[in-house]
Amino acid sequence: MRVFPPWTRIRGHHRRQGLASTLVWLTEFYGGYLAVFKWRYLDMHYYRCEIPEEVPMLPPKVPVTVEAMSAEHVERMRPWLPPGKAELFLERLEAGKHGLVCILAGEIAYFTWITNRDEYESVSKEWIRLAPGEGYLFDSFCRPEYRGLGLHSFMNAARLQRMRGIGCHRALVGVTTTNFSARWALHGNGLRAHHRVVIVEMGKKKYRRKMKPLLLKWERNVRGGAGSKNERGSGGAAG
Repeated sequence: MRVFPPWTRIRGHHRRQGLASTLVWLTEFYGGYLAVFKWRYLDMHYYRCEIPEEVPMLPPKVPVTVEAMSAEHVERMRPWLPPGKAELFLERLEAGKHGLVCILAGEIAYFTWITNRDEYESVSKEWIRLAPGEGYLFDSFCRPEYRGLGLHSFMNAARLQRMRGIGCHRALVGVTTTNFSARWALHGNGLRAHHRVVIVEMGKKKYRRKMKPLLLKWERNVRGGAGSKNERGSGGAAG
C-alpha cells in the first residue's frame, strides 16, 4: 500500500475541509513535528444561561461564607497567589469589577470574579465582548486542599446571584474543553454549552474558528441546551 507523504495529506485535507479545519487537524496529528516552531493551540467551550430571578443554591459539604472581595482579602491571599496576581486583583477592584471569596474555617478557600464590562480573557488571550445585560464569569480558583467539597458549584450559584444583583440577566463563562469537572459543575448550575472556539497560533499568524459545541454525555438531549430558543441572543461571543 502506498504511503502518502505528510504534505500530500495536508494538501488533500485543505482542499476538502478548508484552512481552519486543517490547522486543527495538524495540531492533533502532527503536533510532534510542529513542536520546533512557536505555536499555540487552544480549545475552549463557552457556556451561557439566562439568570433566573431566584438562583438555586447548591450547598457545599462544609459550612462556608461568601464575602465580596476587598483589598484586605487580597493581602491575605498574596502569600499563595502567583507573582503579580495580587496587584492585578487590586487593579480590578479599583476598576469596579466584582470579586468574591469563599471563607472556610477562617481561611480563603476559593476566589472568583464577575464583570458586566468587556473583559480580557487571560486563557484565550482574547477580549470578551458583552452585550447590554450580560455578565462574564472568569478567573476562578479553588485551593487544592479544599477541592472535592462542592465549592465550585456553590460559588457558581453565588456569582450568578451576584450578577443578578448588578443588573445582569445573562451569564457567560469560558472553560477549556478538557476541563470536564468544571464543565460538569457549570451544567449542574444550569449553564449550557453555547459554542466552541479553537485558536491556533503559528509564529505571527493567528487562526480562529468558532463552531458548534462538542456536547458531553450528560449534556445531550437536555432541554434549554445550546441552540435552543432561550439560549440565542445578541452578543456574548468571545472576541
